[in-house]
Amino acid sequence: MSVDSYTVVDPTNIVYNTTMVAGACEMNVVHLEACPAEPYSVYSVTYTDVCGGVNGVDEQGVIVDNTQNFTFANDSSLVCPDYSISGITLNSV
Repeated sequence: MSVDSYTVVDPTNIVYNTTMVAGACEMNVVHLEACPAEPYSVYSVTYTDVCGGVNGVDEQGVIVDNTQNFTFANDSSLVCPDYSISGITLNSV
């Protein structure tokens, strides 16, 4: 799966930066969320929530690499310090 990275210029303008591989799944990403705590990784999940990817960002927030691919187990969740988002469960560590 792949993720397009854009910079938000203002409420009505975005600028395309790059397209990066976001995981090993051959499905479309339907949920993408940036963790607001360092290292500010970007998590992506497919439509079926069976797998996803974690991408690293540069100092401007542009996606630069794929750092991890994952497959969900029935009782699994993602971990991001003190943060919770819709669609993905993130537990405090």
